[in-house]
Amino acid sequence: MDGVIAAANQQISGAQGAAKGAGLASTVAVEGALRSGMLARAPGLGMFANKLGGMAQQNAANKAAAAQEQIKTAETRKIILNGLYMGKGCSAAPAAAAPAEAPAPAEAPVAAAQ
Repeated sequence: MDGVIAAANQQISGAQGAAKGAGLASTVAVEGALRSGMLARAPGLGMFANKLGGMAQQNAANKAAAAQEQIKTAETRKIILNGLYMGKGCSAAPAAAAPAEAPAPAEAPVAAAQ
């Protein structure tokens, strides 16, 4: 379970990095098109680039949410399995008490020889 949680944490960090990268790429694309004069020639290009950046960020957010759900599921499974393991002997009948040893017979007093 710990391996699943670690893998999901890596997915979350990767998704967050992808979201930041998508936002940066969108900004760079729009700025590049604006500075090169391409936005004046193709007016819908900036809107298209922003929409693509938004879709990439939404995709990254969905991946992060799915990984977070996977972590919750793994933690729940771990808790349940630990509970089952800890309580596996609860329904067993108590062990019979060990039979007490019979007391040793007391030695008869030796009569003093007179």
